[in-house]
Amino acid sequence: ADKEVEVLKKFMEFTGESPVLVAHNADFDTGFINSCATRNNIDFKFSAIDTLPMSRCMLPQLSRHKLDTVAKHLKVGDFNHHRACDDADVLSRIFAKLCERLIDENPDETLTCDRLNSLLKIDNANSIKNEKFRTIRDKDNDIVFYCHFDNGGVDLL
Repeated sequence: ADKEVEVLKKFMEFTGESPVLVAHNADFDTGFINSCATRNNIDFKFSAIDTLPMSRCMLPQLSRHKLDTVAKHLKVGDFNHHRACDDADVLSRIFAKLCERLIDENPDETLTCDRLNSLLKIDNANSIKNEKFRTIRDKDNDIVFYCHFDNGGVDLL
């Protein structure tokens, strides 16, 4: 347990205060983090952006939305799937591509939480506020995302 606490505290130091974590099937990854924090009585608040429901909404032509399938479709490069660093790197490129598409398709708009729900056709959303970010949960409780777009870029801090 001591090693677990040490690793979690290092992760929290790395992510900073009120971080926004990006993952593909975020509930799986964040479940481990939440369990570790709860088990060790550590308060760790974060928001999550899940590229899985995002890809389901934006890439309906795909029959599967696994990380490697989405990466291949978006042509973000080859990677060694299920290796943490490779997965994180390709995920960042997938997230950037999906955000670029939203910006390209809506150049004259500021993407608000409501507008993003409309663009991604998400119904019955409940919002959780976080300074510049808001996570949006759809009817299946998947975390989608809201991100503030500024000058054509993605503000991740």
